[in-house]
Amino acid sequence: MPVCDKCGKESHNLRMCPFCFAEYPQPRGGARQSAASAITSGALVLKLSPPVRWALLAVIVLVGVWYVFSGRERTIPTGVVVADLVAAPISRGEAESLLRRVKTEATVADRGGELTVRFPTALWPERRAGQLAAAQQFARAVHVVEGRKRNISFFDPSGTLYAKATAEGVVMVK
Repeated sequence: MPVCDKCGKESHNLRMCPFCFAEYPQPRGGARQSAASAITSGALVLKLSPPVRWALLAVIVLVGVWYVFSGRERTIPTGVVVADLVAAPISRGEAESLLRRVKTEATVADRGGELTVRFPTALWPERRAGQLAAAQQFARAVHVVEGRKRNISFFDPSGTLYAKATAEGVVMVK
């Protein structure tokens, strides 16, 4: 720690005395700067060995690649039957429970042998893949409970038709 020539007190400050505000003498041409003064002046440059630089670059590239590909949503085509997004088998009890839950929270109506389901905002998935999965799960549950595939129209919270279930499978309409 430097000692002030004027008042004789020690301080952690490297440029001036905080007690009497006298400036400390600066090191002359050949003298090396201390690490603390080099940091405050911005002269300290971080030197990395080549293997460390390459490893750091590889980590940055891997994080970038992960970020780009992890946030992407699966593309769901319109008018094409897509295989079940949730491929796990569903038991009869699970199917009945799912139908009971959807019937209490959504608007489900039977119109001439065709079911219409209008999902409320609380059950509406944001992503398109989630919307298709919800329709597929409901259609599978109806098939398991009733033993036959039915025509089902699925509507979003605004009342727009977004998917239809037929004997072939569930198709996204919009």
